Amino acid sequence: MISIRVATEDDLGAMSSVATRNGIPLKADEWKDFWNANPYAKELQGIPIAFLLEADGETVGTCLNLPVMYDLDGSPVKAVLGAGAAVDPAYRSKSLMLIGKGLRQKGADVCIVGSANGAVAQLLTVIARRIPSPDSDVPLLWPVDYEAFAGAVLKRKNLPATQVLALPAGAALRLADIFRRKRVSARVAVELSQGFGDQFDAFWDRLRKGPRRLRAVRNRANLEWRFRREMRKENVRVLTVRNGGELRGYTVLVRTNRGEFGFMVHEIADLQAAGDDPGVIQSLLIEAMNVAKSERSGMLKFRAWNAAKRALALDLGPYGYRYPLWQAYYSNANTALTSSLASAELWDFSPFEIF
Repeated sequence: MISIRVATEDDLGAMSSVATRNGIPLKADEWKDFWNANPYAKELQGIPIAFLLEADGETVGTCLNLPVMYDLDGSPVKAVLGAGAAVDPAYRSKSLMLIGKGLRQKGADVCIVGSANGAVAQLLTVIARRIPSPDSDVPLLWPVDYEAFAGAVLKRKNLPATQVLALPAGAALRLADIFRRKRVSARVAVELSQGFGDQFDAFWDRLRKGPRRLRAVRNRANLEWRFRREMRKENVRVLTVRNGGELRGYTVLVRTNRGEFGFMVHEIADLQAAGDDPGVIQSLLIEAMNVAKSERSGMLKFRAWNAAKRALALDLGPYGYRYPLWQAYYSNANTALTSSLASAELWDFSPFEIF
């Protein structure tokens, strides 16, 4: 007997077990804490914590949900982010049924999956739509430690004598960047801030009145919730731009130790500027490189799925590579959004929404 049902907090143990044994580490207590801390929990209470795939009453699969409040044209949009799916090998033929259930939730206006693996991506091409952002599958990379970066590239290509070649390859990269990068200087002053202050609430009001975008809410409460786990580990850096005491833009850097590369990576997890101000955006990117360098990172990574931001980032001479598959998909139960969601200009999807 195969069935799918809505999960509750009482099912967290079973969810953790099936996710962990299928390669998705899930700590039940941490997930419960994160779920319950959602500042929009009341408004999003119709969205379940997960769906379970059961065989004869035993949990053999799960599709994790994360409800997030979005905004479009000044109105709230209820969204659910796919936070991971795991199915035991013997029951993976039922994955389409399980993931399809997660994408057809009546409690959400739009359902989004931003980090699909190869198997899930094949299913989503059938039952969902691509987030229509050109080159969203091409992350932009700036080497900070050139020798370490070169060594990681050589290792990825399975070349012999990686350690021996890393030093001259890194030196060549450093020299090449002197000539290939445009000489762009920061146009405005950037500060390193201590977390998210009250000014983020006023900034959010200005941001949502700018270019028409579907955005996850960026007020103080939602930012503190979104990055609470990383902040507890002291892996978050918040850079801000102010004008006369008024917040004009910010970026959030998340630092992670990437064992497969052998070095630390700073990733831009969020970047927002009032009116998409190009001077603010580029200044934040330049200072992000400086922070990554000062903290001895190997590289700075930027995944901005917005044409305006990508164009400004490309002026700074990053390297890039194309993922072997498309990872970002959506499905909308609210048909009033169908036409808007088909426009690439509407989306500003980024690692802020990826779990």
